[in-house]
Amino acid sequence: MQVLHEPSEETLTGIYSAAYFANSKYRDKSALELEHQRRLDLLAKFVPVGASVLDAGCSVGDFIASAKISYQMYGIDIAESAHCSST
Repeated sequence: MQVLHEPSEETLTGIYSAAYFANSKYRDKSALELEHQRRLDLLAKFVPVGASVLDAGCSVGDFIASAKISYQMYGIDIAESAHCSST
């Protein structure tokens, strides 16, 4: 993501509060599954199956859970409210 002006820490903390991570951006589970498949297809073009992958900015780790079938997934997010899972 590119922005014209770097947001302050206060602005980022406000955006990425616990409420941001409590609600999925996809209300429809099928839309979430389609997005995960799109990301997996893109990953497969560049990364061999079985490789270790770091999802930087993993939010709550939904994609990690989806991709761990094919990859050794790890996640990190700088937001205190995010709770990535890793395998």
